[in-house]
Amino acid sequence: MNNIFRLTVFALVDIISSCSLPTVKLGEITDYYSNEKSESYLNLTVNFDKEELDSYFNKLFAAIRENSSYAYQDSEFVTNFNNMMSTFYKLIDSITINRTKYYDSGEASYKTAYHDSYDLYLETLSTYHDLLDAANHSNYKEVLFSGMSDKEIQDLIDSYETSEEEKQYTLTLEDYSNEANEIYKDYYFESEYEDKMFDLLVKYMKTANEYATYLGESYLEHVYKEDYDRNYTTQDAYNFYASVKSELVPAATLFSSKFEAMALNSSEKKYMNLLDSYNFRYYETDILPALENYVYSIEPLSNAYKNLWSDKGIYCFSNSNDSLGTAYTSYLRSKKQPILFFSKKYQDAFTFVHEFGHYTNAYCTKGGHDPMDISEIDSQANELLFASYLLENYEELGMSSNIVSYINVSQLNSQLRSIINCAYVSEMEQIAYSYDLSDKACFFRKIDEISSSYGSSVLKKYWWAPVLCSFGYYISYATSSIGALQFYINSRSDFSSAANKYSKFVQRKGTGDTIDEVTTSVGLLQIYSEEAVKYVAEYVKKQ
Repeated sequence: MNNIFRLTVFALVDIISSCSLPTVKLGEITDYYSNEKSESYLNLTVNFDKEELDSYFNKLFAAIRENSSYAYQDSEFVTNFNNMMSTFYKLIDSITINRTKYYDSGEASYKTAYHDSYDLYLETLSTYHDLLDAANHSNYKEVLFSGMSDKEIQDLIDSYETSEEEKQYTLTLEDYSNEANEIYKDYYFESEYEDKMFDLLVKYMKTANEYATYLGESYLEHVYKEDYDRNYTTQDAYNFYASVKSELVPAATLFSSKFEAMALNSSEKKYMNLLDSYNFRYYETDILPALENYVYSIEPLSNAYKNLWSDKGIYCFSNSNDSLGTAYTSYLRSKKQPILFFSKKYQDAFTFVHEFGHYTNAYCTKGGHDPMDISEIDSQANELLFASYLLENYEELGMSSNIVSYINVSQLNSQLRSIINCAYVSEMEQIAYSYDLSDKACFFRKIDEISSSYGSSVLKKYWWAPVLCSFGYYISYATSSIGALQFYINSRSDFSSAANKYSKFVQRKGTGDTIDEVTTSVGLLQIYSEEAVKYVAEYVKKQ
């Protein structure tokens, strides 16, 4: 594969990834080291020029129409192609910034700007498809596609084409998702909540099944492969649910009892309340020095941390009361920098550590793209390894052994609850997709049956919104937790070895390896396998 094609494939994969996540806020930031308000601003400007982008496309199409292929013209074609991609990156970054302004302020004008720039992105993707198709039938075919078979070329071109039917199905499902989100916000605590969600579910699944007929395959399988790049099937997922229920639910129930029985004195409770509050940078506790000691013990974390707080680092801890409740990481390609954003109430220490796992991978790989099942291990394993580091070094750090034990048990309990609830949501998703929804009473009995099989820790009503708003998504959180917990378990017997494996994992290149290839390369068991679930459950039982 030549360099120009490598840019084509992976740039656009990353573009799609970047558009799915919001990014950085333009505004006041806080000076971390002085612990005081700073007058510094993130003066991020992306000078995207649509006329410039159109100009490069026009030059490329003109060259293809001329259909000459001399050495100097090939060189000019490559230059124009790279300039086009560079301008395309600016468009993507403008989408990211517009969306983040909306997340920071909640203002509708920023939401409109985001949608407008995103519509332009979709239009540009269509133009890009036409460019590849035209190049494939010209003398520039070898310039763009050298080393590829005709089938590989056509598959690539087809991957950027969306029919009008597909667009309509997608828009309809998106409208249902938006409606579900509104019902969740307005009616979750009302008696009619589940009835309203059921009526919407019937419409959603009817459309999903019509879309499946058009696609010629199960819509859920399609989402697994195309949206989440999983190398496992929905049947593998069913086997995973069975393992969670038979192995992990009993172990987690016992462990939860241990957590609930842990006693903290009044000063320890105050400490934990502070730890769970926002704005960890201003804690008058020992957690910040401990965090830095942990970061500097693992080289890629250390390098990323230094970058974050350098002049190059891009971050914001929002001070706006109207900021939408979230924290996230993304990558600005025109700046060649990852970015961190935290809304006002999402600035506690472990949220920072979670996002910093994503940040480190983005920094090390220059925005590499991976399936969600893999990328969430970056963040969750970082949280767990930090907790393990505290347990390993609490005396040297001057921390209370009871506090550190409580943090570790709390982290484990949280991960176990997350696996169980996300597996429950994912199983309900499969049931809802395949079930005959014409018998409402029968379906609600099925809900009771499935929820009871996961024990008392599941939030029975919660599954409706995730299924309708993020179809196919939630199993990634369960499987990634299984991966993250394997790092933690290994760290309890040999922290240095686990840290080295995590170091290798977080620096992976993200260039198309499967979930299994990435995880097994650092010695993890297959994260959706019965063997991995049993491994975690056996450890939990011994605690």
